[in-house]
Amino acid sequence: MATTTSQDVEQGPTQPLLGNDQDAGFNVDHWSRRVARIVYTSFSHLGASLLFGLVTSVCLKAFGHAIALALMILFIGFLVLAYYGFVNMNWASLGTVVGRNINVRRDGNVSLKDVSDAFTNIFTWTISWGMISVVGFAVGFYIGWLL
Repeated sequence: MATTTSQDVEQGPTQPLLGNDQDAGFNVDHWSRRVARIVYTSFSHLGASLLFGLVTSVCLKAFGHAIALALMILFIGFLVLAYYGFVNMNWASLGTVVGRNINVRRDGNVSLKDVSDAFTNIFTWTISWGMISVVGFAVGFYIGWLL
């Protein structure tokens, strides 16, 4: 058992109240590096996403009609090939996959609750991948659309 002497009382505690900075898990250098890394990563994601959104928007405005026409022709061509038997479509499997993704609650009916759950899942997925990238892309896309 440690005893307190009059010398200890006059000088005060020799260690900080929370203990040594290393022991308490708080290191100023460590935390400043960590904050700097988080800020750098966030701004680099924001910048890259903003640039990708800007480029996507400008390309969509410039080549949107041509891309839409090409996709339409490709889709119709694919359906024609499927009709003549060159491409086999497993329509039952396709219907099952689409139905599983639309009917989120698995109750056999598509309702507003399924739509709400689907949007919640999309929102959760977006947050888990980093909202900064999504916001950067959206802002870049909007700026590019205004140009």
